[in-house]
Amino acid sequence: MENLNNSLNICVVIVTYNRIDKLKKSLKLYSNQEYLPSCIIVVNNNSTDGTKEYLDLWKVEEDTFKKIVINLSNNLGGSGGFFVGERKALEFNSYDWLMVADDDAYPEKNYISGLVDFILHHDSKQYSVVCGKVLQKNTYQHRTLIKNRWTLNFLRAVPDAFYKRESFHIDAAGYLGLLINIEKLREVGCVNPDYFIWADDVEHCFRLNRVGDLICIPKYTIIHDTENEKGVLNWKYYYGYRNSTNIVKRYFPYHYPFVIFFEVIKIILAPLRGKSFVEMKLRLKAILDGHRNKLGVNRLYKPGWKP
Repeated sequence: MENLNNSLNICVVIVTYNRIDKLKKSLKLYSNQEYLPSCIIVVNNNSTDGTKEYLDLWKVEEDTFKKIVINLSNNLGGSGGFFVGERKALEFNSYDWLMVADDDAYPEKNYISGLVDFILHHDSKQYSVVCGKVLQKNTYQHRTLIKNRWTLNFLRAVPDAFYKRESFHIDAAGYLGLLINIEKLREVGCVNPDYFIWADDVEHCFRLNRVGDLICIPKYTIIHDTENEKGVLNWKYYYGYRNSTNIVKRYFPYHYPFVIFFEVIKIILAPLRGKSFVEMKLRLKAILDGHRNKLGVNRLYKPGWKP
């Protein structure tokens, strides 16, 4: 790879909440990148584990890039935190691409340099998003394609065979190491803060897909250090169902009436499949709220809720 000589100005936005050890690790990895960002913005979602005090020290440590810390007085969720960070980055006119990532996402040393190299050797105006692959628990995740517009589960993971290619196009991606073209971001706007968590990145990708391509370069890797939460009913599932409903309504309007009809039938028949009344109530409430565009934090299904 040729010497890139900081040809592009990259601003990184990281949102964190009560994961100080993971945050420390990720920030160190950004400081050790082959291609250093021009700025790192850390949005602290009102953490209570000493994150604020750590960031007070981190932001005054001498480094080659600008450091911005935004301490929120309330937990705005992932979407709210990224909205604040993206909006802050857009206040400046000096950045070409914005990288978004959770605090538990660890880019390999050549991650940014590899993606910058790709951008410099292609027509950057063609792309809204350039990203590498996500490795989570020895599997590739969070890079997706539309599989079926007739269900709330409308995305599928990119097949493993795709990762043997030099690059491939995607329809959506998790907010884990995405480089977003700043001009495209200005055109479509920031992530929707009212989604709170889950599917906010999908909806944002759908908007970005309207003005440019989303492409994955699997040669470059970011590691997601998290546990798989599938199968465990909790407060997050409300937002997943609600936001997915809202996305189908916005982007698949011709399919939407049929999707909602079949979802309601599935809820009615849920006891036959061993589903509890609590889960039925959650799913029905989520679908109704998504249909009515009733977003934000739900008064019942707040962070920490369990059946």
